[in-house]
Amino acid sequence: MGPAKAGRYPEDWVRLRPDATRRTPNVTDQERQKAEELISRLETSVGAIFPRDGGNASLIAGMIQALNGLRSLLGLIRPH
Repeated sequence: MGPAKAGRYPEDWVRLRPDATRRTPNVTDQERQKAEELISRLETSVGAIFPRDGGNASLIAGMIQALNGLRSLLGLIRPH
Protein backbone atom coordinates (compact mmCIF):
# COMPACT_ATOMS: atom_id res chain seq x y z
CA MET A 1 0.00 0.00 0.00
CA GLY A 2 1.31 3.48 -0.88
CA PRO A 3 1.58 6.46 1.43
CA ALA A 4 -1.66 8.04 2.56
CA LYS A 5 -2.67 11.34 1.02
CA ALA A 6 -2.94 14.17 3.51
CA GLY A 7 -6.52 14.95 4.45
CA ARG A 8 -8.03 11.86 2.88
CA TYR A 9 -9.18 10.22 6.12
CA PRO A 10 -9.48 11.67 9.63
CA GLU A 11 -7.10 9.07 11.04
CA ASP A 12 -4.49 10.26 8.52
CA TRP A 13 -4.82 13.85 9.72
CA VAL A 14 -3.75 12.89 13.22
CA ARG A 15 -0.94 10.65 11.96
CA LEU A 16 0.40 13.19 9.47
CA ARG A 17 -0.19 16.26 11.67
CA PRO A 18 -0.17 15.31 15.35
CA ASP A 19 -0.81 18.92 16.42
CA ALA A 20 -3.99 19.20 14.31
CA THR A 21 -6.27 18.04 17.12
CA ARG A 22 -4.83 20.54 19.62
CA ARG A 23 -5.40 23.74 17.66
CA THR A 24 -7.82 26.35 18.89
CA PRO A 25 -9.23 29.09 16.70
CA ASN A 26 -7.74 32.57 17.04
CA VAL A 27 -10.78 34.82 17.31
CA THR A 28 -11.21 38.29 18.72
CA ASP A 29 -13.60 39.07 21.56
CA GLN A 30 -15.88 40.81 19.06
CA GLU A 31 -15.93 37.73 16.79
CA ARG A 32 -16.55 35.47 19.78
CA GLN A 33 -19.46 37.67 20.92
CA LYS A 34 -21.00 37.71 17.43
CA ALA A 35 -20.62 33.93 17.12
CA GLU A 36 -22.30 33.51 20.53
CA GLU A 37 -25.20 35.73 19.42
CA LEU A 38 -25.66 33.84 16.15
CA ILE A 39 -25.48 30.41 17.77
CA SER A 40 -27.95 31.51 20.44
CA ARG A 41 -30.37 32.66 17.74
CA LEU A 42 -30.01 29.30 15.99
CA GLU A 43 -30.64 27.46 19.27
CA THR A 44 -33.77 29.53 19.83
CA SER A 45 -34.97 28.72 16.32
CA VAL A 46 -34.34 25.00 16.81
CA GLY A 47 -36.33 25.16 20.06
CA ALA A 48 -39.27 26.65 18.15
CA ILE A 49 -39.60 23.70 15.75
CA PHE A 50 -42.95 21.91 16.16
CA PRO A 51 -44.05 19.18 16.26
CA ARG A 52 -41.10 17.64 18.10
CA ASP A 53 -41.94 14.06 17.33
CA GLY A 54 -41.50 11.79 14.33
CA GLY A 55 -39.11 13.03 11.68
CA ASN A 56 -38.56 16.34 13.43
CA ALA A 57 -37.14 14.64 16.54
CA SER A 58 -34.06 13.35 14.74
CA LEU A 59 -33.67 16.63 12.87
CA ILE A 60 -33.81 18.63 16.12
CA ALA A 61 -31.35 16.25 17.84
CA GLY A 62 -28.92 16.55 14.92
CA MET A 63 -29.16 20.34 14.92
CA ILE A 64 -28.53 20.51 18.67
CA GLN A 65 -25.52 18.21 18.34
CA ALA A 66 -24.14 20.31 15.49
CA LEU A 67 -24.57 23.55 17.45
CA ASN A 68 -22.93 22.00 20.52
CA GLY A 69 -20.03 20.87 18.34
CA LEU A 70 -19.69 24.34 16.88
CA ARG A 71 -19.70 25.85 20.37
CA SER A 72 -16.99 23.40 21.38
CA LEU A 73 -14.82 24.18 18.35
CA LEU A 74 -15.09 27.89 18.99
CA GLY A 75 -14.59 27.59 22.73
CA LEU A 76 -18.05 29.02 23.46
CA ILE A 77 -19.10 26.48 26.08
CA ARG A 78 -21.58 27.98 28.52
CA PRO A 79 -21.30 27.03 32.20
CA HIS A 80 -24.39 25.36 33.67
